[in-house]
Amino acid sequence: MLSNLFYLEHKKIIILIFLYSIFALLFAFYFQYVENYPPCELCLFQRIPYFFSIIVCILYLTNIFKNLFMVILLQINFLVSFVISGFHYGVEEKFWVYKSGCTNNFNDFENIDQLRIFLEKAQIIKCDEVILSIFGVSMAAGNMLISLSVFIILSVILYKGYANEKRIV
Repeated sequence: MLSNLFYLEHKKIIILIFLYSIFALLFAFYFQYVENYPPCELCLFQRIPYFFSIIVCILYLTNIFKNLFMVILLQINFLVSFVISGFHYGVEEKFWVYKSGCTNNFNDFENIDQLRIFLEKAQIIKCDEVILSIFGVSMAAGNMLISLSVFIILSVILYKGYANEKRIV
């Protein structure tokens, strides 16, 4: 089944990556806003490559830039996504420590009661705690595996393009 994926036309693979990137962001926003699973700082960083991926796919599909360049950008983008999610997975599994800073949008407290009320309502989200896993796989681990898979698929496309001395279309 996976071998058939490599025989799809390259544009179809880019369309699948485009749709997957949109789905991944919608999935993250759904769990954040509907299911009330607020993201940690590293979760937010993991979303950036998906936004970039959507832009690159649109540029590729509209032929604004040379196609080979866009495939290379997507490949690098999913490698970055793999590194970010792999780092997050390592933090979750306590392989290493990541200290994130807390921020708020409430600048001034006029008295101690305002500060106390604010702290009681503030949600503290830690990057080293898994707040949502599906079938025992955290979202960071799933993102890591999918990003690596997409990176490999794009690497095969580039390798076949160079091996056949054809321009990726």
